Amino acid sequence: MAKKYRAVESNVHWLTWVSMATIVTVMIVLLVALQPAPKTVFYDSYAAVTTDVNFEKKLPRNNSFILINRLEDGFLGFNKGLYSAGSKSDELAIIYFGAPTVQNGGTILADVYARLHGSSLMNPVIAPSDLKVALDNQVKLYYFEHNGTNFNNLVATLNERYEDANINATSVPFVLVLLNNEVVSFAVLNQTNIPLQLFNFYNTVLETDAVQALLD
Repeated sequence: MAKKYRAVESNVHWLTWVSMATIVTVMIVLLVALQPAPKTVFYDSYAAVTTDVNFEKKLPRNNSFILINRLEDGFLGFNKGLYSAGSKSDELAIIYFGAPTVQNGGTILADVYARLHGSSLMNPVIAPSDLKVALDNQVKLYYFEHNGTNFNNLVATLNERYEDANINATSVPFVLVLLNNEVVSFAVLNQTNIPLQLFNFYNTVLETDAVQALLD
């Protein structure tokens, strides 16, 4: 006579499932929390490769760079993109395109910052630009990481967005200035004396009709 077997049912208490789910959730939260902040990764990536002994004096760790990594806004408007940064009518957006792998990338990044905001730690002291003095909090500095590969494709996209801008650039480091959905100015940072180029560039931006209208 054949034997009949009854499957053994495994009865796990609901509190056990809740505890397991809680542990998994806590582990995920800890993994996310322990990841370095984007601004920390940004700063450390340059500090690790720069040969500029004045890097930290010109670009403090608590700098005011705003990181962006896209043109359009992210899902549901989170993670604002370049187009949103340049759409404000009462705020000038200066976007720096570059990467740690760019030749002298750390020095150029620090100079972009210091020649706008100034640096009291340098000897001689670097004074804030007239542009920064005039606009104060109405000028924001953004960082868009790009190593220059196929940069002409990005420039073509920008020229489609900003009609009649005629942005002419094929490489980084590059600076773009936007206000109220219009291109105010731009520059490829390729001159022998880049600090001087930036000094003159910021003064030229200040003298534009768009910025003068913002000051009125």
